[in-house]
Amino acid sequence: MFTSSFDGSAQDATPRKSWGWCWLGVPILCCALVSSVEAYWRARGFRSDVPNTKELWEYWRSRVYDDDGQVIVLLGTSRMKADIDLDTVKQRLPRYRVVQLAIVGDSSPIGTLQNLAEDERFRGIVLCGIMAPLFDRPRWNDQRDFYGHRSASRQIRSTVCTNYLQEHLVAFNSRLRLTSLLTRWLDAHQLPKPDFKRQTFRRSLQYDFFRSEDLGERRQRRAEQYGSLYAQGDASNFVEMRQGLRELNESIQRIRDRGGDVVFVRLPSSGKRLQLEEDRFLKSEFWDRIRGDVLSPCIHFQEVPALAGFECPDDSHLDCRDTTRFTAALIEELMRVGEVAEMRPLSGAE
Repeated sequence: MFTSSFDGSAQDATPRKSWGWCWLGVPILCCALVSSVEAYWRARGFRSDVPNTKELWEYWRSRVYDDDGQVIVLLGTSRMKADIDLDTVKQRLPRYRVVQLAIVGDSSPIGTLQNLAEDERFRGIVLCGIMAPLFDRPRWNDQRDFYGHRSASRQIRSTVCTNYLQEHLVAFNSRLRLTSLLTRWLDAHQLPKPDFKRQTFRRSLQYDFFRSEDLGERRQRRAEQYGSLYAQGDASNFVEMRQGLRELNESIQRIRDRGGDVVFVRLPSSGKRLQLEEDRFLKSEFWDRIRGDVLSPCIHFQEVPALAGFECPDDSHLDCRDTTRFTAALIEELMRVGEVAEMRPLSGAE
């Protein structure tokens, strides 16, 4: 009987032991596979990249609240996303939370500004990157697809979790999906090359122009594109633009009444792009007159020596190596005009 009982126990234990090794081996194998793929693509120069989703924008939109108003919200276009280094803001202004809500594309951020003004819970500082034509009233709803979008909470959580993984794992780069790789191989018989730009989980854009193989051609294409756009567009005039500024001032005043404020910033451009912008919207005819009519401070990069010396490799955006110095100089200007105070950690604080 003893022998029979012993044999039965051994037979029962064997499957359990085998399954135990399986459950342990599967995650180890998966981790090894992901690590190998990660190492391979990083060795080829790829970096993590987070897609520009509306759900991620909504997540950060929900982070603009602070009872003390110590939050800086960045609005604008791709220049605001690329030129401002969020880590530098945090280092120089450690008690402020900074939230990146700028949106890529030739679009006016005024509608997003109004959305914040109508939100009674918001009482922070808005740093709005803008050019003169984007003050035009008919363009104020350009970004409505973002500030007017409402996603289900479950969808936001799911997308944000995925975006967080994409921030830390190159293997999750959308350009490296199996379907994308197969399509490119079938079409061109080659693997993709690393991109010179990337977006982070905090929605910053980073341009590494040293990685761009066709920078000159890209610069020329963009100049031709915007030259054609300006030539075809209706000529704006300050008289028409001025009518909308009264409504804009009402939104600014709402934010100020709650203890916040708004600052408009003309971010750098250079080369042919700057020439096109200034030829079409002469600074003295538009920006200088707008500054005289709006309640908020207006900072133009050409008027601040510390901001005027930066060159944009593609004529429109700063290289990621220059954003730290540019951001620090912009913060100094914000301090000078009294919009933010330099705030350092309390003694003994981490």
